[in-house]
Amino acid sequence: MTENLDSIFYYSTMMKFLPRAGWLMKGVKNPESLADHSFGVAFSTMMMGKEIIQDGRWELDLEKAIQIALIHDLAESLITDIPSPMIRFFGEKNKYNAEKAALYEIFSSSIWADEMVSLWEEFEQNSTAEGRLVRAADKIDMVLQLCRYEEAGNRSLDDFWSDSETIFSGLGGSETEREYYSGIYEKIKSRHLRKYM
Repeated sequence: MTENLDSIFYYSTMMKFLPRAGWLMKGVKNPESLADHSFGVAFSTMMMGKEIIQDGRWELDLEKAIQIALIHDLAESLITDIPSPMIRFFGEKNKYNAEKAALYEIFSSSIWADEMVSLWEEFEQNSTAEGRLVRAADKIDMVLQLCRYEEAGNRSLDDFWSDSETIFSGLGGSETEREYYSGIYEKIKSRHLRKYM
C-alpha cells in the first residue's frame, strides 16, 4: 500500500513557518519556528538517550523516543502553538482533544495513524520512559533557547526561568530519571547565569 506521504509532509513543512507563540508574546523578534523547536527536541532526545543507554541508567528504546520527538508538536501545524498562559482560557482537556483530533486529521491517509497518535500520547501522558525523555528534552530545548535569546539582549523573559524541581516534579517515572534531567537543566542554567547575569 502506498502512503499519501505528500499530504503528511505538507503539515510537517507548515511547522517551518509557524513561530513559537510564547516567545512572540514576550517580544522576541523573529522567534524560532515550531520546526526549529522540534529539531532541538529531537537532537536533545538523541544525545541524552545515547548517554542513558551507554551508562545503563535505565531501559530505553531510542528509535521510538526520536519518533515521539519528531511528532510531539506536529498537531500545532493545524492548531498553532498555544502558549502556557493561554491554556487557562482553553483548558488542558480541550487542548489535548484538539491536538489529538488534529493528529488524526494529519495522518488520515496513513495506515500508521493510530501508532502516531499513540506515540504522541506517551509524550502527553508521560506514560513511558521514551515519552518522559522527550518531555524533558522539550524543557531542556526551551531553556537552551532562552539562554540564546538572553545572550542576544532580550530582557523580558524572566517568566521562562524556573527551578528544575518545579519543572520535573510532575514528570513521573523514577527519581533517577528526574535527577538526571534536573542535573542537565541546572547545569545549563547555572552556566548561563554565571556568564550573562
